[in-house]
Amino acid sequence: MRFWRLLILVLFSLAVIWSILWLVGYGLIRTQVSALIADESTSLVDDLLAEELGESEGTGAMVDGRGGSAIPGLRIAGFGLGGYPFGYRVRLSGAALDHPDLGWSAGDDVTLWWQLFQPFSARVDFSGSHWVSLPLQPPMTLSLDRGAVRVEVQPLWSERTARLSRVSTWGEAVLVRVNDHDVVDLGRFAADLDAPGQFAPARVSADIFDLAPSDHPRVQGLYQQLLATFPRADATFNALGIGLDRPVDQLRLRATIDPVFPLLGASYRHRFFVARGGNVLLEVLDGKQGQWQGRASGRLMFGPDGRVMVQVCPQLRAGVSYVPLPSMILPPTFYIGDGRLDVSSDPIPAIALPETVAPFTQAELCAIGRSFRFEDESEG
Repeated sequence: MRFWRLLILVLFSLAVIWSILWLVGYGLIRTQVSALIADESTSLVDDLLAEELGESEGTGAMVDGRGGSAIPGLRIAGFGLGGYPFGYRVRLSGAALDHPDLGWSAGDDVTLWWQLFQPFSARVDFSGSHWVSLPLQPPMTLSLDRGAVRVEVQPLWSERTARLSRVSTWGEAVLVRVNDHDVVDLGRFAADLDAPGQFAPARVSADIFDLAPSDHPRVQGLYQQLLATFPRADATFNALGIGLDRPVDQLRLRATIDPVFPLLGASYRHRFFVARGGNVLLEVLDGKQGQWQGRASGRLMFGPDGRVMVQVCPQLRAGVSYVPLPSMILPPTFYIGDGRLDVSSDPIPAIALPETVAPFTQAELCAIGRSFRFEDESEG
């Protein structure tokens, strides 16, 4: 009996100590979040955004409201805090981000989860509607029934900072609208960004199911405009019984982003990425539509004017191999920016390639996609 009394006393004492520690953390988090929304001119997050997203020194660094110049930053209308006993749950209402490189506002509450037993990992529930604005692109609205993202960071103790090591996100019943009309909707998706090293390229993977383009005249018009760029493409698609304007059963993507400088304390800007030869190597983009399976590999990079340049090699599966589409033997290059999509039959000129990307031929680009095998694919 004495043993059980002692055990109950110890457990009770531990519970009290744990609760006190949780309340201390509760108070600290509440104080910090309250400081973020207390006064826009003294928002603490502005200082963080000025460091992580602002101009670097020597290029016109931004200053905060106390210096007389407003910094675009995070705005929160209100919040709720809970999560006892094994973590903290922060519910943000009216969250928005205003920055020259990214504008974002949430139409519904955003919930952040952090568990004490996983101190370097957090989960964010972003179900609902979101408004997003990117440079040179028309405003976009994203809505989904279920959506979450898990973020993991690696502490860099010697530098007193951290680096982003992994981001995983997933969602269901997704609808994308541009200029207030539907563009595409999909059943569910899952994506993953894995940055294994501090300055190593990051690996990206994505799986998308039940992708359907909108029947809006503008969306279908862009599709027809794309087909008109390639001779006999429309006839080829009709003969094969496939089309980009029809629902796609599944898309799988694997790519490499180089360079990646996440959360290292250095300024990150779109120009920062471009100036350091930022580019994406798309090893493979697999698509299944009924009995047909297509594949594309490509290179994506930004031009000096901020436009996205993408050179791709589209192929169809024939038996156990892939062959270029009959009407797309010429290397299509896409130029995306300022709300426009331009297509050229000429490859990306070598003078436009970043120093980190060696000139490549269309045959080499096609070979990347043709030789790629997913983990669940057999060698046969």
